[in-house]
Amino acid sequence: MVHLPENKLTDRVYLPSTLHLPEEQRAWVILKTRLKFGDTDLMFEVDTEFDKHAAGLARIVTNWNLTSREDESPLPITLENIKELETADIHYLNKYLNSLKDDVTAPIEDEQKKTSTVTLTPPVKVETAI
Repeated sequence: MVHLPENKLTDRVYLPSTLHLPEEQRAWVILKTRLKFGDTDLMFEVDTEFDKHAAGLARIVTNWNLTSREDESPLPITLENIKELETADIHYLNKYLNSLKDDVTAPIEDEQKKTSTVTLTPPVKVETAI
């Protein structure tokens, strides 16, 4: 039986806009290190490039310590709340998202080809005797 790999989570990533604060006051997010095809679905539901990036981030952020200014309740991870992040934080997280995309589209190494369990063979022509 073949099992799909589980998404692994990175360590906490601190948002650059809060690095000047003491560690306990910094904003952090936990990001997926592996994307599933379904993680990109929200990106197709928006129109602008900015919204596409924000939508991608909304799919790879799995947890954060961001709270509401009014009552300190945890903020849900939504496209609207992602858009509230500072520009420096969005750029930083997009670099991370792009590094994942680059990793997925990287060429297959010779060593990977040798250890792959999936092999493609050309069709075999079978002649039947009558």
